[in-house]
Amino acid sequence: MLRFGLHLSSKFLDFGWVTVGLLLYFLVRGSVVDRQVQAEQNSETIINFEKAAHLFFEPQLNQWTASNELVSHIFNNVYFWFHFPVIVVTGIAFSLIARPAFVLLRNSMLLSGGVSLGIYWLFPVSPPRLVHGHDFVDTMEVFSQVSYQAQEFTPFVNQYAAMPSLHAGWALLLVLAVMSSFKSMILRFFVAMIFLFQLVAIICTGNHFWLDGLVGIAICLLAWVGALLSRRMLYFE
Repeated sequence: MLRFGLHLSSKFLDFGWVTVGLLLYFLVRGSVVDRQVQAEQNSETIINFEKAAHLFFEPQLNQWTASNELVSHIFNNVYFWFHFPVIVVTGIAFSLIARPAFVLLRNSMLLSGGVSLGIYWLFPVSPPRLVHGHDFVDTMEVFSQVSYQAQEFTPFVNQYAAMPSLHAGWALLLVLAVMSSFKSMILRFFVAMIFLFQLVAIICTGNHFWLDGLVGIAICLLAWVGALLSRRMLYFE
């Protein structure tokens, strides 16, 4: 009985740490909201880099999405629902049936979130939908009742935190957590599709440049490696 009580209390402690960490993440991210000029300049820097690499395809993908209401609804919902809601549900499930995967997911999310906060502060970036002169369409505002503002309360919102994209990075962490713990091909296929659809959604909805996604993926991969090393060296559970 005592063992069960300790096990249950450890789960509540896990949820507490994750809740506090995510709360701090969104509060700090939302505190950097008054740097519009710098964010727009940094967005133009990204656009110029992508043009130089002949990989500035975001306007075409965004316009293709905006021209089809059904496609817009699909990717709007992928962007919104397959991010935080899916991660929360997965985290709860992992904490109950696959604790090692939960620990890795928890630690890598906290690590990647901390690194991302530093980048948001040092290098604020406007999302494409707020960049003038390139005809980007905010598909979530135009076609869906799910808007960017609806995802978070006002104190947590920072529209100039496009770089890196943790929509892409955390979707990858979900794939890694599932792949490391479950052999079900159906489950693996499902999370892989979430990741692939999210990669498209962040761009075609006008919320991120592809470079935002790439940096987000790189940061989360490093965070996953860091979480693995911490488990092996420190046995931090």
